[in-house]
Amino acid sequence: MKSSLTSEGPAPLLRAFVLAAITLYPIWFTIHYRAVYDPDIWWHMRAGEWVLQNHAVPHTDWLSTAGQGKPWVLYSWIFDALVATLYRVFGLFGPIILYPVVMVVMISGALWAVVAELGLHFWQRTLVIAASLLALAPICSPRPGLFSVLFLATELALVLHSRRTDSVVPLCALPLLFWVWANIHVQFVYGLFVLGLFVLEPWMERWLDRTSGVSEFQARRVGTLELVFGFCITATLINPYFLGLYKVIVGLATQTGQYQYISELQPPTFRSLNSIVELCMIVAAWALLVLHRKFRWVPVTFLMVGTVFAFRTVRDVWFGVLAALVALAWPTKQFEPHSLHERWPVLAAAAFLVVTGAVLIGATHPLGQRELWKDTGDEFPVAAVEYIKNKNLPGPLFNDWNWGGFLTWALPEIPVYVDSRTNLPGDEVLERSIAVWSGAPGWAEDPALSKARLIVANRNNSLASLLRFDPRFRVLYEDGTAVVFVKP
Repeated sequence: MKSSLTSEGPAPLLRAFVLAAITLYPIWFTIHYRAVYDPDIWWHMRAGEWVLQNHAVPHTDWLSTAGQGKPWVLYSWIFDALVATLYRVFGLFGPIILYPVVMVVMISGALWAVVAELGLHFWQRTLVIAASLLALAPICSPRPGLFSVLFLATELALVLHSRRTDSVVPLCALPLLFWVWANIHVQFVYGLFVLGLFVLEPWMERWLDRTSGVSEFQARRVGTLELVFGFCITATLINPYFLGLYKVIVGLATQTGQYQYISELQPPTFRSLNSIVELCMIVAAWALLVLHRKFRWVPVTFLMVGTVFAFRTVRDVWFGVLAALVALAWPTKQFEPHSLHERWPVLAAAAFLVVTGAVLIGATHPLGQRELWKDTGDEFPVAAVEYIKNKNLPGPLFNDWNWGGFLTWALPEIPVYVDSRTNLPGDEVLERSIAVWSGAPGWAEDPALSKARLIVANRNNSLASLLRFDPRFRVLYEDGTAVVFVKP
């Protein structure tokens, strides 16, 4: 007889409708608010085109003058090649709309698999997943980070299934998962950390003389998990840069300047509905763990680190959300989840409904190539770029980092000064660039500005106002978004 923890309640068709409904919100949010205005997707497509054309990965930077010739580890090379391929096939619709929408659907399914392995009543599962997707919506942009969310959820589902069934078969997929993950996004180290928690669990709970409330791996399985963990670490080294990939990770972790200026690397303000839901999930997860009165190594440690990461930067909200989801759904007693043949019809029906709903949502958004390019002009200097191309204006180009990625894509023949790859120029160049664009004292003596023959500036930027009175430059073009300055 099945436990009430897994009582499904409503009919399969209703379950599919509910699952589809909670997935449509992040899709709608992605299409209307996040996708078109992402500053990073452009340089990813540019780098991906280079990879496809040269059948290799770059080792030095050629996209920016601030990073020219410096060592460059393109850790997201598979993602970059993917979005470049999507652009070739579908135009801007592919990487900007299709990619994040498909990823949202896949992430929803992976989250469902995680809570199904942990065991909750259908409506409890629905509430937890709905809250998770609501909190994750702001990061559903066309970036490789979506793969980290998907892969960590998939990793959790595989490990939890292996834990519940006492089978090593699901674990065999983990090294392949980490190989792909390490060639797509550097946050694969988050996945290694979580897997390490499961490796340490039997030893930590034995040391604490506590139990987690669920059956532990048998002793013969503990060694297997440790072996798989070693294979996963080895798999991450199978990349074009070998140990250089870990060197980049250390560099990104220790580069502190970017945390002061980039909004997504600053703590959440908890002013939006999404961040409030994230806060409520984390608080509820901690309350549940405290009320349980038993130290459970995996959910407690995972939630502890996830809370720190989620409250430290907006970009890492997803890690805190997944930690809260695991803590909220962690079983306190044995349960009997539904078998695959009972789950997949519901998931398949939900996927169909999600696709149908996404098409309807997309009908209210300009999805065509021309319309997407025009819509991009509200955030990026689309018309200014067309003017520069028509007039064949030469560089060197001086730009701020926020538009650098777009200009890299739109003006491939002119290297940008800086873009959103903050690890290449370093903190000193980043801080000096931000000071110049904010009109700080000494802005006129900046070497990069003095060498520039072409400047593309946001018309509302402080530097744009100052340059109007600088005799070295004159305005050649201006619209509602950008101003183009040239040096005669």
